[in-house]
Amino acid sequence: MGPHLRLAYAREAPGFLHTALPGLDPDSVRFVPHHMAHAASSAFGAPGADSSSSVLVLDGRGERTSHLAARRVGAHLEPLYGQELPHSLGLVYEELTEHLGFLRSSDEFKVMALASHGRPRVLGELRRYVHATGEGGFRGAGVPWHELCPPRRPDEAWTQDHADVAASAQACLGETPLDLARWLHGHTHDEVLTLAGGVA
Repeated sequence: MGPHLRLAYAREAPGFLHTALPGLDPDSVRFVPHHMAHAASSAFGAPGADSSSSVLVLDGRGERTSHLAARRVGAHLEPLYGQELPHSLGLVYEELTEHLGFLRSSDEFKVMALASHGRPRVLGELRRYVHATGEGGFRGAGVPWHELCPPRRPDEAWTQDHADVAASAQACLGETPLDLARWLHGHTHDEVLTLAGGVA
């Protein structure tokens, strides 16, 4: 589903809910952006309700973004940066999952396991396509997986090349969020960081 369809669905949700739940007042339904909902789920559970904390949200996609850096001060949640699609750490990992012969949006844990059998020998090449920008966001799109290792059919054995690419992706997925956290800490100086979203 493209961003315009997701946004249209969100706009029409009060009507859908009214139909499914007779008696519900559609005017009482409030739209909360995907990543703000993720941010609230972790930020408001952080210690120190009267103090501040930072929050990073990382997943595949929300309405138009794949990442949110925000700050909670008391009961207020302030967005600081959102990474626009198509750049997405989650979608990069989904693409790799499919390339390695696993089920996309389901078998990512198998890629994580496969990574433990490899060495991150193509990490330098992968960093050309996936890296933090130093401005709160990152680049993560258009990885030519076929140039890094041949695709694997679901019924064939994995090779060392497959494991090495998985290990490289896992290393890249580890260092990019750390760079995002460093940027966020440089702006907020908070002592507490919470994380949310499927990638986080």
